[in-house]
Amino acid sequence: MTPTQAELSRKLHRYLQQNRLSDHARLPPERELAENLGVTRNRLRGILRRMAAQGEIWRHVGKGTFIGRRPLDPALNNGETMVLTSPREVMDARLIFEPLLARLAAFNATSADAREMQLCLEKMQAGPAWPTWASWDARLHRAIAKASGNALLLAMFDTLQMYRNRDVFRTLDRPFQGTDMASRDHAGVVKAIRERDPVRAEAAMRKHILLLRQAIFGD
Repeated sequence: MTPTQAELSRKLHRYLQQNRLSDHARLPPERELAENLGVTRNRLRGILRRMAAQGEIWRHVGKGTFIGRRPLDPALNNGETMVLTSPREVMDARLIFEPLLARLAAFNATSADAREMQLCLEKMQAGPAWPTWASWDARLHRAIAKASGNALLLAMFDTLQMYRNRDVFRTLDRPFQGTDMASRDHAGVVKAIRERDPVRAEAAMRKHILLLRQAIFGD
């Protein structure tokens, strides 16, 4: 019997859960995803269209399909903001913004949030190659932002991450000698969040970003 759209949708959701794909993770290419699910690409596209209409996924032309709601897009400003900012300004914005997200996370984090943060810590502490470590670093910071429990602040964080991830900033994400230090910092932030200590969580995140700024800019 041919599975219904609802059954295929549930199958896709199970696939995402089993592969622990978090918000804003990119889905595999359609061909690969269709083969993994055992469906035709046409049927898969129907499921993806429905999920997009419900805000479960979003698409970026030329880059792929991503999980979650579409973040606020700097491109809506026709690139003007990008011209006016700089890598240092992005780091300063993180220094102001992310400690407060960590503080809120200490109040609002769920057990699922805690598991996601712990997974990120374990992956980074395993000492993977730089691109993989940097990917888990970004995922951890987003998990903390999500744990704040504030959808608007999460959308603002996603916008900040888009600036950080633009080509002009990728040179800042090169390997540096502070990955062990950063992993220890991350563990301190997560521990404070788990222990519901907002003051310590905020301070730990501020310390982490200050040390990161020093490692990048030397000040």
